[in-house]
Amino acid sequence: MLKPENVRFLRGNSIRPAEMSGLEIGPHNQPMVSKDEGDILYMDFMSRDEHIKSAPNVPYIEEIPETDIIIKDNNYISYIGDRRFDYIIANHVGEHAPDFIGFLNMLSSMLNANGIVFLALPDKKFTFDKFRQNTTLSHVVSDYLCGPQTSIKEHMLEDLLFYDRSFVGAPQDLESRLSKHAIERKLNTVPHYGLHCHVFQSETIVDSLLVPLTHTGFIDLDVLEFYEARPERGGEMILLLVKREATHFLQPEKFLVNQFSLKDDQCNATEPVEQVAYANAKTLSVASAKAILNKIYSKFFGDRNCA
Repeated sequence: MLKPENVRFLRGNSIRPAEMSGLEIGPHNQPMVSKDEGDILYMDFMSRDEHIKSAPNVPYIEEIPETDIIIKDNNYISYIGDRRFDYIIANHVGEHAPDFIGFLNMLSSMLNANGIVFLALPDKKFTFDKFRQNTTLSHVVSDYLCGPQTSIKEHMLEDLLFYDRSFVGAPQDLESRLSKHAIERKLNTVPHYGLHCHVFQSETIVDSLLVPLTHTGFIDLDVLEFYEARPERGGEMILLLVKREATHFLQPEKFLVNQFSLKDDQCNATEPVEQVAYANAKTLSVASAKAILNKIYSKFFGDRNCA
């Protein structure tokens, strides 16, 4: 959660509550804008009393506001009628949305012209997701065009296999999660409401995901401001997106390099990006790959050799 001392700093000059109408989705115990500051509505799955009863020991419990719009599903726009807003705040919501593009487009449809979306997203480096792969452009486009039903199962498996248990002070215990029974059991359960469907990093989310989405026309939200995640801010990256056409240039060297998780110092500007990516891929030796595959075969199928 955002620390109170950072709230006004991160809102910057783009969100001016006294002059603008706003909606905050899921403010819980840390609303970014108070009723005293301006025209703001709070949307949530629970009322204030229900929140307090469900988590009576949560910090800043007295800050939980009364819920103006109680929702029963994620189709937010169906609850607001014809009303539109100058800004929408949705902290720690985007990582849970099975269809990330659809989520952003729905927020955009709830905005007035040149409206602003404020997002706080966890950076995986500071969470239990740090071993998971970053969500890619191809992944969110597939979810949007084909539906996220299959990928939700994949996210459930990622949560089982790559959850950093040291984050909660527990041993990693790979034996218990790398079992056919555990995998099948996981896939037969209902997805937990807190499941992170998407995983992001400050270093890549803008150039590898958001700017390309705007340029391709999948979303009409352009990056206005970006604050990378820092430990002192709770490990969250902050994004302010404005409803307008793309203004940022696509940078192939950053887009392609980030897809391969290359660092800037691994890239030679005189070499084609394809050559750099290929050279980086060769750093995993064939022998190492075979050793890993043999362990997997032995685990599930007995002694077999991967030629």
